[in-house]
Formats: sequence, C-alpha cells, structure tokens
Amino acid sequence: GFISEPTEAVVLDGILTVGSRTEESEALDIIYGMNFSELRIPDSVPSIGDYFMYESRKTFTLHIGAGVKSIGAYTFYKAVIPTLTFSLESQLQTLSDYAFYNITFENEICIPASVETWGKHCFQYATAPTIMFEKNSKLTALGSYAFWNLSTLEIYLPDNLKTFSGNTYVIAHCNDLEYLWIPNTITTAIPANAIMSGNNIRTIELQSGFNISANFSNCTNLTADSIERMLYALKNLSGTSAKTLTLGETNLAKLNDNQIAIATNKNWTLS
Repeated sequence: GFISEPTEAVVLDGILTVGSRTEESEALDIIYGMNFSELRIPDSVPSIGDYFMYESRKTFTLHIGAGVKSIGAYTFYKAVIPTLTFSLESQLQTLSDYAFYNITFENEICIPASVETWGKHCFQYATAPTIMFEKNSKLTALGSYAFWNLSTLEIYLPDNLKTFSGNTYVIAHCNDLEYLWIPNTITTAIPANAIMSGNNIRTIELQSGFNISANFSNCTNLTADSIERMLYALKNLSGTSAKTLTLGETNLAKLNDNQIAIATNKNWTLS
C-alpha cells in the first residue's frame, strides 16, 4: 500500500481493521477490494512504491495527486490504464525504471514540469498519441533507453533539455513516431545513435536558435519541407566556429542548392 501517515488499528474477531478513517485508508479499502474504475492517488501521498499495481488486470483511469514526488520502479507495469493525468500542482520529481511499461493510453501524456529524473524504459512498449512535457521543465538530461519501443506519433522533448546523457538509444525503435520536437537548450552534440529506427519520422522540428552539432542520418524519411524548416531554425554562426548538421545522403538529395545555402550562409556544414 501507499500509506504515509500512521493510523490507529484495532482487532475485532481476529480481523485487523482501521480505527481512524483517513483519505489514504479509504483509498486502500477500495484498492484491496478492486471495486473501482478510477484511481486517484491522494495529494497527501508523497510516493508510490515499486510494483504497486504490477500487472494489475483491473481497468481504471489514473490521476496522480499533487503531493506525489516519486513513482517507483515497475509501479504500473502492464496495468490497464486508458487514461493517465497528473495534478496541475504536481510536485513529481522522479519517474523510475519501467514505471509505465506496456500500457495503452488513449490520451496524450503531459509530464509535469517538476520531473527531474527519467528512468530507463519507463514508457517502454506503451502506446499514447503524444508524449509531451509541461513548459519550464526541470528535466535536463535523457539517458539511454529513455524512449524505447514506444508507440506514439509525436514526442515533444523537455524545453530545458541540455543533453542526451546516455549518448545511445535515447529514442529508439519508436516505429510509429512521425514528429519529434527538440529544444534549442541542447548543449552537447547529438550523435547518430541517439535517435535510432526513425524510419517513419517525417518531421524533426528544431526550436529557433538551435546551436549544436547533430546527426539525424538515421531518420531517412524526413520531408524536404521539414528539413528546410530545420535549416531556418539553425542559429547564425557567422564569424564564429562552424557546426555540423548531419542529414545523410538520402536526406541531402532532397534539397536544392538554395535550401542548402540556408545553412551554409549561416556557417553550418551539411553532411
């Protein structure tokens, strides 16, 4: 269970019962009886432990209360949760490994701005129309396997992201992914193996002022229009050291000389 406050308990006829009725104890009664279609984690709960609803076959919508600061490993592993929402005042800081593994969500998932730690595989084999992050996100690093085998059409990365810290397989085997948004706050080069199996990605949108070398050569189905918009988003480096945007031969062949000049006139090298 997820009781965080001590409660008085009494024994009647050999059965342990709760003497004082708190919001948490009432929620536990519902969970133990599996008599619910909606699970609202109370605001007073500071954390949800590992394996809390591991492989639960009960179908329920899930709302994470404002006070929850951490969600443990395997917490909702293979649970049946059509809808996931977080409180607008969410204080969530940590999403642990495999927290929402293999769940089919019907709604877009908006991660609270307060999240600072993103576990490996936390949405592996999950399905959702869109994964996005609230504005002013505190999440600055995404490691290996951050988005692995995730079925989603769109991913909007955190708007204060600085690095793909794992350098490998950060976004991989997301074969339904068509759109990826990347902020201009990135400070370390994006290697080719950070974004793998991007065969269906049509658009990589860079926030205006993008200023770091990046390799998107594994995303071979980018449209010419989306590449052109990407080139316009590059920061003008005239008078400073050049940086390189690697698109690969397949994508470069989609551009004409005028489009290529958009980048080269700003002291960017295309390869």
